[in-house]
Amino acid sequence: MKVNLSVLIIIVLILISGCSSSQVDENVSIQESILLENEEVDNEIINEIKNGEFTFDNPYIVIDPYESSPLTALVGFKTEEDMEVKVIVTGDVEEDTIEYIIKKSKEHYVPIVGLYADRENKVKLQLFKNNNLVEENEISIETEALPEELINSIEVEDSEEEILKGMTFIAGGNFKKPYAFDSSGNIRWFIDVLTDGHGMFFMENGRFMVMSGYSMVETEFRDYATRIFDMDLLGRLHKIYNIPKGVHHEIIEKTPDGNLIILANSLRDHVEDTVIEVDRDTGEILREIDFNDIIVHEEYNDDYDWAHMNSAYYNREENTAIFSIRDTSSVLKLDMETEEIIWMIADPEIWEDTDYEKYLLESLNNDNKWFYEQHSASKVENLDNNPDTLDLMIFDNRIVRSKTMTVQVKEDLEKSSVIYYAIDEENKTIEEKRRFTNSHAFITSNYDMFMEEDRLFANHGSLRASSDAGFDEAWGEIYEYEYSTGELIRTYKVEHGFYRAYRKELNNIAEKWKID
Repeated sequence: MKVNLSVLIIIVLILISGCSSSQVDENVSIQESILLENEEVDNEIINEIKNGEFTFDNPYIVIDPYESSPLTALVGFKTEEDMEVKVIVTGDVEEDTIEYIIKKSKEHYVPIVGLYADRENKVKLQLFKNNNLVEENEISIETEALPEELINSIEVEDSEEEILKGMTFIAGGNFKKPYAFDSSGNIRWFIDVLTDGHGMFFMENGRFMVMSGYSMVETEFRDYATRIFDMDLLGRLHKIYNIPKGVHHEIIEKTPDGNLIILANSLRDHVEDTVIEVDRDTGEILREIDFNDIIVHEEYNDDYDWAHMNSAYYNREENTAIFSIRDTSSVLKLDMETEEIIWMIADPEIWEDTDYEKYLLESLNNDNKWFYEQHSASKVENLDNNPDTLDLMIFDNRIVRSKTMTVQVKEDLEKSSVIYYAIDEENKTIEEKRRFTNSHAFITSNYDMFMEEDRLFANHGSLRASSDAGFDEAWGEIYEYEYSTGELIRTYKVEHGFYRAYRKELNNIAEKWKID
């Protein structure tokens, strides 16, 4: 028996959204029932493998076991000795063949991810013992057609340059069901769970968090998700987190499998202005940092969405964090213990004659263009091999719409860039080293940097035909650069505008998959 988990989640969360505070206990029991249904599916699969006669040559196969991730399957069998399993999902071209290895066991629960839609897929399974190939078997898995909205939704401007292995995951924006495509533009994964406008966030255990699109808290600005789903690529639900004031833009983990750092709302006359820490196991909100206490500026704070925090990077060694505060066109580093500002980056005009002017890093560029209403401010590793600098990348949307800002964009109008900065924290200086400029993404957007492969993916998530067009009419384009030369290698045009794109190589995720 297979339980339609995605439908159950939709029904339950619609019920939850209409419940009063007096029904908290009932809500908890409903959520627990979702997880119990999930466990039932797991138990049935485990019992099939443990008690059945399924072998490597005659395996147990179930397509879309949780009925929420249609281009996946689960294959099960037993072997007499501990063996690793290598999965090879054959691509239309060699570069789009997906390969990953599942750790050794005698009981094998092998996830199959990356199937093509509406066809009979050939999947090769290989058994390895002590790195030696023991046996192989080819199975066929037939899938259904894509949802209409995803058909022909990706266009690729091809190149003869070598293709970087992996898939591109699209999350958030104006199509709120995450999906992934390969280098040829074929959709190879999607999940039938509605998210909010920010979508999914990958964790180090191979799973991801989803900001729910069902149960929302209403504010003067917009509605915010109050539920976070901990899920995997097979569509399995592991846990639900409840955040009553709503979440937005970012979910990261302090340590692998550790507590979550999430951007949230104070709902004290402001939104998108706080950072919370959530216990990974219990879901308890352990701490809230209110940025209305970090930055006190009468004119700026007066706006309901004055901060619009949109990214967070946490440094585990230092217990510091870097936050992007979009509507002040500023990035700051914060001591997470003392909640004191360490430094800030912004056009100096924004903080001129304020108490925050003293925190600004001094630019070493005579013609520094700065950035405006940026996204995705994050440390990257070893771009210049200088141990004395912090390497920071920022997506510069390069637009000013905030009601409180008087600063104006003077250069590179109607363009957006990924910028690499080298920061000398001891001497309080910043130097722009590289700028990759392309089409104007008026909101959202991020990047992926692969230093060893010399590739940068600039994910422009929000292009539009005119300034009057809203985000629902936006589309996305992803530009793949050779980082060292700045050469544009290929372009992916995405029909739907998106919040973020993530380039992932499946083997880095699959090695951590397991059935609990």
